[in-house]
Amino acid sequence: MQNIKAKCVNALFAALALTQLTACFGPNEATSSATSESIAPSINALSFATWNMEHLAYPADTGCKPRSKSEIAAMQAYAASLDADIIALQEVASVKAIAQVFPEDQWQIIISKRADSEVYSCRESGNTSTQQKVAFAVRKSIPVLNTHHYDELALGLNGLRYALSVTVDTADGATEVLNVHLKSGCFVDDYEKSDRKACPTFAKQAVWLDKWFERKEASKQPYIVMGDFNHRLATDNNRLMQELANNSNGAASTLKHITQNVVSCHPRYPAPIDHQFAGGFSQSIPTNVQMRYFADKSETAMLSDHCAVTFTLKAE
Repeated sequence: MQNIKAKCVNALFAALALTQLTACFGPNEATSSATSESIAPSINALSFATWNMEHLAYPADTGCKPRSKSEIAAMQAYAASLDADIIALQEVASVKAIAQVFPEDQWQIIISKRADSEVYSCRESGNTSTQQKVAFAVRKSIPVLNTHHYDELALGLNGLRYALSVTVDTADGATEVLNVHLKSGCFVDDYEKSDRKACPTFAKQAVWLDKWFERKEASKQPYIVMGDFNHRLATDNNRLMQELANNSNGAASTLKHITQNVVSCHPRYPAPIDHQFAGGFSQSIPTNVQMRYFADKSETAMLSDHCAVTFTLKAE
């Protein structure tokens, strides 16, 4: 009799939780959210995302992209709809800023240790800028085996971002997931032949990134790289893409450019600059790659100037 009562009480609480989620997100997203919280992700099928959140600050109404309470609520609903397990974030100011969208009772928030850079006056609003760092949001149910802060990607220059990685278990074993946000302003196919001011800096970052890829290939350990490359890697004859694909270790490269055929969500920038790569996998394949468009695709209504890109790493 007591077991029956306990089951009834548990069922009642589950029903109440689902009712609350439905009120916030609607029936389809509520069911997805309830399921994702009650069932731990399997290492045989993990979902990944990368999302530049465009100057996400705390308090939310500060910085270069001030946001209202309703806009933060919309970002929360959008984040839940991604149904991702591990999310690489860019342009976030702090743990408190991220927790507005990814609550800490559900997510492990890991942010770059880069020291705060100098602030400036925001070009459009005139507000004082907040920090732009990279970070991860990882579901609480997923053990993070290791984290690493790569200050080398900043080249010792104030204002450049560090790279950040987390290591998690997949069907292929311990897998390092790297999050990058490269120097902006070098939007050309060949940065070595450009006279743009940003390109010499970008070129040095490209060398570091290429060496990182090659070290992972040589180690024969699985890896994923995601982030805002500030570069159109999917265009023909892109130098960085050619460098990354050319494995100087002599063996056939395992590198897969997951987002090669994805179209950007921004109306003014059709070529995507947010990319995802995977390599070293023998048991798993990247699948279900999607650009996750906002409900309102007009530029003035976009929740960020970047949409999230997602994929699932699934065991064969």
